[in-house]
Formats: sequence, C-alpha cells, structure tokens
Amino acid sequence: MSKKSSAKEKKRKLRSKRKVRARREELRAAAREDKKQHLERRKWEKKLEREMNNQEPDPELENLEVDEKELAIKKRLEHNMEILAALQDEFEKEQETRKNVNDTLEAEGASSIEEKMELVKSKLKEVQELQQDNDIAIGGEVEL
Repeated sequence: MSKKSSAKEKKRKLRSKRKVRARREELRAAAREDKKQHLERRKWEKKLEREMNNQEPDPELENLEVDEKELAIKKRLEHNMEILAALQDEFEKEQETRKNVNDTLEAEGASSIEEKMELVKSKLKEVQELQQDNDIAIGGEVEL
C-alpha cells in the first residue's frame, strides 16, 4: 500500500507543480504584456515629441501672436499710466488743499492738532447755524 500511496502522492505533487507553473506563466505573461505596452507607449511618446520639436512653426503666425500680445500689453500699460496720472493729480490737489487749510488754521492761532480740530468744529457749528437761520440747505438751495 505504501507503493500505491507514494505513486498517488507523486501524481498529486506533479499536478500541483503543473498548476503552480501554469499560474506563474500566466502572471509572467501578463507582466510581459504590460511591460511591452508600456515600452510601446513610451516609444510612441518619444516619437511624437521628436516630431513636435523638429517641426518649425510658421514665423508669420508666431510674429502676429507676439505683436498682438505686445499691443495688448502696451494698451494696458497706457491705461494704467492714465490712471496713475489722474491719481497723482488728485493727490497733489488734496495735498494743496490740506496745506491751505493748515496754513489758514495756523494763521488764526491754532498750532497743535487739538487746537486745529476745535477751531474746525467751531467753524462748522457757525456754518450750520447760518444755514438754519437762512433756511439754506447744505447744497446751497433755498427751502420753500
């Protein structure tokens, strides 16, 4: 019986080895196929890249695009310069007005910021009282 069992066991081991080999071969074949596809894809990408790098663009189209970009940039810069000039004029006017107000307040005897603020408040009160007395609106219109 030991001969029969050993023969059966040998057959079983052989079948198991064949199954393992078949499974390994399937896995290896799948891996080889993946590697082959990957290499073909890389080869195609490199070929496409070489073709794109060797192809020279039409200089007229390229210059046209550059000229349009430069024109757009130039227009934007000119617009920004106009805005900056207007802001600078506005700033200079405000500075001049502040200087005039400050000189006027100092001529009336106010030297510190607190004194200047008190003088401005008193002048504002006077103007408001005059407006109420004369029934004149803030916009200078007469109320009926």
